[in-house]
Amino acid sequence: MTLGSMRVHAQTIAELLAWGERVLRQHRLPTPRLDAELLLAAHLGVERSELHPRASAEVAPGQEERFLAAIADRARGVPVAYLTGEREFYGHVFRVTPAVLVPRPETELLVEWACERLRARAQARPAPRIADVGTGSGCIAVALALELAAELPALELTATDLSAAAMEIARANAERLGAAARIRFVEGDLLAPLSGRYDLIISNPPYVAADDPGLHPHVAAFEPAIALRDVHEGDGLGFYRRFLRDAPRCLAPEGALLLEVGDTQIGAVSELFRKGGYGVESRRDLAGIERALLADRRTAAK
Repeated sequence: MTLGSMRVHAQTIAELLAWGERVLRQHRLPTPRLDAELLLAAHLGVERSELHPRASAEVAPGQEERFLAAIADRARGVPVAYLTGEREFYGHVFRVTPAVLVPRPETELLVEWACERLRARAQARPAPRIADVGTGSGCIAVALALELAAELPALELTATDLSAAAMEIARANAERLGAAARIRFVEGDLLAPLSGRYDLIISNPPYVAADDPGLHPHVAAFEPAIALRDVHEGDGLGFYRRFLRDAPRCLAPEGALLLEVGDTQIGAVSELFRKGGYGVESRRDLAGIERALLADRRTAAK
C-alpha cells in the first residue's frame, strides 16, 4: 500500500504505528506519535492504552486501510478529533464533527471558574440560571450539568447556538452523557434567544480577527469559521461589544459574564467592559495566558 510515494510494509500494530508516526513527523505535525496512536485505537475500536500490550497483533486489512486513510487526512491537517469523531473535555468524551469547534483544554478554565462561583453562592442562590452562549458541541453546558448535578440539583441551564448542525451535536452529547434533562437547547444568535434573567452567562465566542495571520492554517482550513472568526466587526472584539450591548436585559442584578478571550485580547476586552460599568477579573490558563474574563456589575468600581 502507498501514501503518495511511500510504500507501506506493515501488518502489526507496532509496524503501523511506526509508519504512521514517521509520516506525520515528515509532515511536521506537532504530536505524530500521539496522533497515530489515537487514530489506530479509534479504527481498531480499542482504548489507546491497549495498543502497547497488543503491539505484535496483526491488523485486519479493512482496519489497516481505514487507518492509512486517516493518516493521509491527518497529514494534510484534518484535526484528529474530526477523524476519530470524539474529543475529551473536562473528563468526558464528546462527539465532534466539522460542524463544531474542537473543544480545547484552555476552555476548561471557564467550567472551573463557573463551578467555583456557583458553589460559593449556592446558599444564597440554590437554583441559579446559567446560559452557555454559542454552545457548539455542548461541552461547557454538559460539563457544568454533570459537575454540579449533586450540589445544585435545581440549576437551570440554557444552551444556545446559531448553527442548527451544532445544536444537533450538542443535544446528542447531552443525551449520551446523561445531561439532557438538565439543559434547555435554544437555537438563535448569541443572547437573542434568552428569556428572563441569568446569574451567569458563559461563552467562548468567535474572537479571531478576520484578517488575523496568526490562526494556524489547519484550524482555518478545517474548523468552522462561524465559531472562530469575528464576522461582525472583523477586529476580534465584535462579539464582546454585542455582549456588552445585550447583556443588561439578560443578567440578574448580581449576575456576571464569563468569557474566553484570545491570547492577545485581555487588555482590550477588559477595557471594553470596564468602560461599560463592569468590574473585571481575569485568570490564566495552564500556558500562563490570560484566557478567561469575568465581567461583574456588582464589583464595578464606584
